[in-house]
Amino acid sequence: MLRSNQEKQQSYEFVSIEDLVPADHMLRKIDKYIDFTFIDEKVRHLYAQDNGRPAIDPLVLFKMIFLGYFYGIRSERQLEREVQTNLAYRWFLGLGLTDRVPDHTTISWNRRTRFKVTSVFQDIFDEIVLQAITHRMVGGRVLMATDLSIYHRGGWQESQATVTGSHSIIIWESSDLVNWSEPRMVEVAPKEAGCAWAIIDTTIIKAGGMYYRASGDGQITIESSERLMGEWKVISTLESLGLELTGKNVEGPEFFKFNGEEKWGLLVDQ
Repeated sequence: MLRSNQEKQQSYEFVSIEDLVPADHMLRKIDKYIDFTFIDEKVRHLYAQDNGRPAIDPLVLFKMIFLGYFYGIRSERQLEREVQTNLAYRWFLGLGLTDRVPDHTTISWNRRTRFKVTSVFQDIFDEIVLQAITHRMVGGRVLMATDLSIYHRGGWQESQATVTGSHSIIIWESSDLVNWSEPRMVEVAPKEAGCAWAIIDTTIIKAGGMYYRASGDGQITIESSERLMGEWKVISTLESLGLELTGKNVEGPEFFKFNGEEKWGLLVDQ
């Protein structure tokens, strides 16, 4: 016998949003290990303390922006809609089932006005990344290669690699630089491009509270900075170190850490 399910939509139930979010949901892991309460201290000086209308909780505001970045929701209008209907998003933000979701125009105004000439977004991003690294939520190494197959297509003259080359790169992944995954092909170039190149000419590490960067910029230049998006100070180049190597000789610099030692090395492709 056929039964209608319409009546159930009109029934009332006592439920907890806590019970509706799966135990293995990624946002539960993030909520467990990332302490977002530092945000209040970061932005307190940007809010009026004794006048004006009550503002949206900055913790909710920045966690909404985090959701947008984390899940690739680029539109603030779409972000508002997603939070309205996604129980896990509501739970992550501390919103109940019937709580009003912050309007997308509020997010936009704060981004374009209140925080426009500040470094608060970068400061908060850096702190979240540092916490994630501390809890080993991010890490590992990626090795990339260009999918040109020059030899098998008759060499550079015959293959016309820069015009008819592959639109993909080959990727291997490892957590220890010893054991590597099987290679996988990822298409990264648009159809109208001649080919895709996997040469990465900048590598960045963090050691001793400082960031270090090596870049192929005509030289192989090594720089340092206190912040990823801060000002970088040139330390040296491989040529000035007496190695007689410039960007004409080598490319693709890559920092690596020696296993079991507080020592770093720099690989270059000759």
